[in-house]
Amino acid sequence: MKYGYYQLCEALQSAATSADYITTTTWGNIFDVDMRKMTLFPLCHILVGNATINERTVTYEVDLLVMDVVDYSKQDPNVDPYSFEGVAMKQDIYHRALFSAQQMIASMRRGDLYSDGFRLVNDPVCEPIDEDYENTLCGWKFTLQIETPNPTIIC
Repeated sequence: MKYGYYQLCEALQSAATSADYITTTTWGNIFDVDMRKMTLFPLCHILVGNATINERTVTYEVDLLVMDVVDYSKQDPNVDPYSFEGVAMKQDIYHRALFSAQQMIASMRRGDLYSDGFRLVNDPVCEPIDEDYENTLCGWKFTLQIETPNPTIIC
């Protein structure tokens, strides 16, 4: 199998679409994604950062954002949105998004991605996100270090 940037992005996209909760996977600058398009959500967005080229491996730093729209129009108007009952919608999104992140991480630890040569180097740190892009979104950002064989090993 070839290992490179394309293969890494394809592997992450495959892991995201295999997760139970995710509808769409996007890549690149988050501001290039049309966040008003409600059919995109729940969304996994791939942000590839630095790549460290070692003699036998390449280690990529990747942030994955798993998020969904907080649709306040579906909320009971008699419930205070800041009360514990009022934040139930956000709690559901946090719960499902974190579970999807766990599924993707498991795939890198012992599933298809692991078998394909994509190794998780770190224990990912998951950070809650609550952002107002074109609409109100919440979910998780998790940071990964993924190691692949260096395809240009000199024998």
